Amino acid sequence: MVKKVWNSLEGEICLLFIAYLFFSLTSLRHIFFSISKTIPIRFVEQGAISIYASDIFYILLVLVFCFEIFYIKKISVKFTKLTTLIAIFALVILVRAVGTLDIVSIYNAVRIIQAISIFFIARYLWNLRSRQVIVTAIIGFGLFEALLGISQTIIGHDLGLRMIGEPILSLTMNGVAKVGDNAKILRSYGTFLHPNIYAAFLLLSFYFLLLKHFIWKSFVRNILLSIIIVGLVLSFSRAAYAGLAFLMIYGLFKVENKKKMIYGLLVGTLLLVVLTTLNPQILKALEQRIVPPGTDRFLSDRSIMFQNSLRMSNRYITGTGPGLYVFDLYKNISGNDIKPWQYEYPHSMPIDVLIEAGVLGLLLYLFLLYRGIYSKHWVLLVSVIPLVLFDHFFWTLQTGRIMFWLILSFVLASNSSKKMFNRELD
Repeated sequence: MVKKVWNSLEGEICLLFIAYLFFSLTSLRHIFFSISKTIPIRFVEQGAISIYASDIFYILLVLVFCFEIFYIKKISVKFTKLTTLIAIFALVILVRAVGTLDIVSIYNAVRIIQAISIFFIARYLWNLRSRQVIVTAIIGFGLFEALLGISQTIIGHDLGLRMIGEPILSLTMNGVAKVGDNAKILRSYGTFLHPNIYAAFLLLSFYFLLLKHFIWKSFVRNILLSIIIVGLVLSFSRAAYAGLAFLMIYGLFKVENKKKMIYGLLVGTLLLVVLTTLNPQILKALEQRIVPPGTDRFLSDRSIMFQNSLRMSNRYITGTGPGLYVFDLYKNISGNDIKPWQYEYPHSMPIDVLIEAGVLGLLLYLFLLYRGIYSKHWVLLVSVIPLVLFDHFFWTLQTGRIMFWLILSFVLASNSSKKMFNRELD
């Protein structure tokens, strides 16, 4: 009887995982929110302790997953070199956080470990036939996010979809990403907290569309590719542009993907031509993002944040502890030589790992990336590497953490499971 119940639970664990992704990768969150630590001159996201709506689905997902491991015993737990390495990485983060005796650091460590646990759950799910449902759901989410992001850029503000977690956006608001002369063009957000997170998710959706398992007609697939391309372009993320260009070049060299890439690119270009004709400011903003006039804030701002991190180099060996870098920066470096907006993480995940998890954490992290580069689906990892190198959200924001470990689970699963990469998915 229990066996029959579990046969249905395989589908339920897949649906729970999709529900968890939907609630965690949008900004629909904060059942409970409390600011536990801050600095006088600005709000620091890492100092807030929250319970998210997605945590309900996470608890259910973990309970069902553990039920399969310990009661049904359908999942065999094997400690391979890779899983051991990731477990050590999680332990390093937890030990460093506990060592600080700071509730904020311990909270951030728990959240990072939660994201790491998604790696193990997703790695198992990629081996089920229901993985196609997950991939289709991710593409569906990506299509919705692209359409929403395109609409936001066109009208210059949010659509008011608070029920699904859309952030409040306006061209007149401080802290909202804008481009162009006098910041007249709003960057696409979708339901995410920043355009770069939005762009990373669209890159994942774009890559899944390149896989061969779809039975949809080429026309539908090309339309989906073109919409996601336009959504990525309107994120105005140069790191995402690099990832998109890499995926498109890779697709053109794959014989089976050549036509869909060309058609998708042509349709996407046509849509962009229409948009820029209706609003010439979009074209001008694109030109300025690609070839900045005068001093490029992309480089100058990131250079300042990197220099500030060098002033904290005495903490590199052990790390400050997860979530504590900005607070330590304020404690040790303050005064007229640093402005309020400069109390920010360096825009590079490897540097952020070094600063908060120490040298050992960085070495383990770099080895994981090394393993990913030598996997079957290395292309997906390489496409998001520019975002990894030039932004911090994969380390500092929960949506980014989950996305990073989700991508890594797919990439590294190819090292251990040939079953996953059969003709249906490849």
